Amino acid sequence: MAPIRQAARVVLVDDEGRVLLLWHLGDLDDHHWAPPGGGIEPGETVLEAAARELWEEVGFTDVVLSRPVWTWQHDFRYHGEQITQHETIFICRVPHREPRGQAENLVLDSIAEWRWWHPEDLHAVTEDVWPHGLATLLPAVLQESLDPAEPRSLNA
Repeated sequence: MAPIRQAARVVLVDDEGRVLLLWHLGDLDDHHWAPPGGGIEPGETVLEAAARELWEEVGFTDVVLSRPVWTWQHDFRYHGEQITQHETIFICRVPHREPRGQAENLVLDSIAEWRWWHPEDLHAVTEDVWPHGLATLLPAVLQESLDPAEPRSLNA
């Protein structure tokens, strides 16, 4: 059985409706686009982890997070080990700006680039995008409250 890693991720949507994704050069062929996020460290809450990851990966310190919108469980290789990751995913609207992640964290997480994507352009992406189905999920959730009572499981 693969070890379980708890993680937090934040889908940032700018004032033009674009979503920020980071290009990860993962283990083996596990390259993927994903919103900022990563593992929850011992003693951290999911909100604290999400805020830390935003600072480490994109340099944003002023993002106000509410309750999570989704949860997602998936398997992948992380630093040479097969793991099962349980993600808690937030969505937040932010003014458009350029990310300025912390260099050491970008290297540690194998982040090679970033890009603001229009949701409709995500349908044409041939690379893996996390969470799976993000292009289809975004329009509906952006029209609803970004502060749901309970997060929706993307594995259902």
